[in-house]
Amino acid sequence: MKRSDTVHIGNLIAEYVREQGLAEGLLAVNVYRALYAAVGADCAKLLSDKSYRNKCLCCTVKSSVVRSILYGRRAEIIRTVNETIGWNAVEKLILR
Repeated sequence: MKRSDTVHIGNLIAEYVREQGLAEGLLAVNVYRALYAAVGADCAKLLSDKSYRNKCLCCTVKSSVVRSILYGRRAEIIRTVNETIGWNAVEKLILR
């Protein structure tokens, strides 16, 4: 018996993600992981209340000293996050 309708698993997963509307949430998770890698473990502990929408990443930083350090490295963080993800996913980083 020969298979008639074979589908690659990668295509099947991509179709499922698209149908269920999970793409935006998965992208946000990948952006947060890349952000943690870009700022380092010590600074990542002080990040809270993150949101990602319309290529804008907003983070609340618990320490004003760390916020000013990250503010100075903002362009480097955006570049590192985009390189980690593989495309220009973040254009703006807002630190509160």
